[in-house]
Amino acid sequence: PVDARDAAGGRRSLSPTMPTRDILDLSKAELEAWCEGAGVPTYRAAQIAVWLYRHGVGDFAAMKNLPAGLREALAADFRIGLPEVASVSRSHDGTRKLLLRLPDGATVESVLIPDVERLTLCVSTQVGCAMGCAFCATATLGLKRHLRRGEIVGQLLVARALVTAEADTHEGPDRISNMVFMGMGEPLHNYAGTVGAIDTLTADWGVDFSHRRITVSTVGLLPEMQRLLADTQVNLAVSLTAIDQDSRRELMPVSKKYPVEDLLATCRTLPLPRRKRITFEYVMLAGVNDTP
Repeated sequence: PVDARDAAGGRRSLSPTMPTRDILDLSKAELEAWCEGAGVPTYRAAQIAVWLYRHGVGDFAAMKNLPAGLREALAADFRIGLPEVASVSRSHDGTRKLLLRLPDGATVESVLIPDVERLTLCVSTQVGCAMGCAFCATATLGLKRHLRRGEIVGQLLVARALVTAEADTHEGPDRISNMVFMGMGEPLHNYAGTVGAIDTLTADWGVDFSHRRITVSTVGLLPEMQRLLADTQVNLAVSLTAIDQDSRRELMPVSKKYPVEDLLATCRTLPLPRRKRITFEYVMLAGVNDTP
């Protein structure tokens, strides 16, 4: 299991000789291919994944049911790229905002949001954002880079370790029950990273998180919205914020490319399964978009 000091924000340093390839970025097929290339049975990939995604280990040496030679080979080729918890900000309602430092020094935020019996984790998909929404603080950063599959999944693994470490001292649910891709960045602008992370999160070889409990929020990238519902079974949320084109274009520049009329028309034609609905998000701005 992840060291409690890491979960609580203890500083870790990366050795200059540490491998740069993050094993959390690999799909099941890629992990099996590596095993085959290393001359070990492919069933070892499933054992490695259990240690990574069920136990949340941060060190290959902890994978006790693997042969020592395999653990050494893994450590020579990969690192386990769990982000460092740089700080935790706590609200009176139990919400915890995690500032996470990535191996290259970039930082993103994840948020744990309690609600009676549910505990939702909000994850980021980019360092910064290119969408330029007028009401969003992340927009002022501009887009620095996309997060990789493993960097998105790593946010859950670290947050889960934090929740476990604080279970006896923190009120509220002691297990993350829901996930929302609503943190820093536009998830569908980083389509490969987002869908790759969803694969690891929902697969039985990975975290085995229910797709019904994952929601992806978008400003309205129409082709990617359609792809997402074709490629995954997660829920979709659309940040609407204004329903007339002039207002939305001022608040959300994406409306210049995808007018609000086209956005709503696309939403009406999305192939949603029975009983599944789209969530619309609306930021209320006094005197701007708050009239009846």
